[in-house]
Amino acid sequence: MNKIYIPFTIGMYYEEVEFEVEVLNDRIIGYDSYLYVGNNFKDIEIELIFYWDILVCILIKSTKEIERYNTDDYLVIKNYYIKSDVKIQNLVVSSIVSM
Repeated sequence: MNKIYIPFTIGMYYEEVEFEVEVLNDRIIGYDSYLYVGNNFKDIEIELIFYWDILVCILIKSTKEIERYNTDDYLVIKNYYIKSDVKIQNLVVSSIVSM
């Protein structure tokens, strides 16, 4: 079965998604968090975390539909799938564990 590719990549610029996101409360001080609300992924919740307009983390909240997506290179913590820059990974994991 072919899985759906998630097109966000670490290092991409905010301008590439600025019209498809809504501002969230920042998960990590000094980083900007956004909820992806574009039409492509209505069945999963994707949070994008940027630092100085550069994507440093993709955070997907697990749902039963997650199996349809290619998440092979994501770290799984609790009910979240995480792909991030190494520098921020500990901060993201800490924010999830403390929830």
